[in-house]
Amino acid sequence: MTKMRFLAALVSMVPIMAACGGTDTGSAPTTAKEAAGAFEEAAGGYEFQKATSLVDGAVAYGPLNSADPETVRPLNEGLGDGSVAWQVVVFTGDNPPMDRDAAKAVAFASKTFKPAGGGVYMGDSDFAYIANGNVVVTGPVLNGDTSDPTLMRWKAVLDEI
Repeated sequence: MTKMRFLAALVSMVPIMAACGGTDTGSAPTTAKEAAGAFEEAAGGYEFQKATSLVDGAVAYGPLNSADPETVRPLNEGLGDGSVAWQVVVFTGDNPPMDRDAAKAVAFASKTFKPAGGGVYMGDSDFAYIANGNVVVTGPVLNGDTSDPTLMRWKAVLDEI
């Protein structure tokens, strides 16, 4: 095979590889402001604040900390029955990782990273990673239950972004 034929064959495989791998939605990346706003709205208008991100090239957000039960009531109602606060991680920059690649980057410290269906991946210690484009939501689920109400709620929000 000539060099030109090889390059042409390689280029023609890119769309097929992207479709099989599920690593690129083909849509424009979501901004950190858009993602945080969507999750704030879903949490009953409860404010999300910038959190420490351990992932290069990513901004992290989580619910504003408060010890007052009345203050966090909208958050708990927004979370649903699971009532576990998760972290939203948004990759920024010109070429952010997307979908599975983004989830894997957030799960960098996990020895386990298994697909659980629908853009959900399971890592160590029953931590789930939900990816859609350049946005990843991560948090714990009890006994690896991917039908956890909070996971389902956050996945629905993520799917709408």
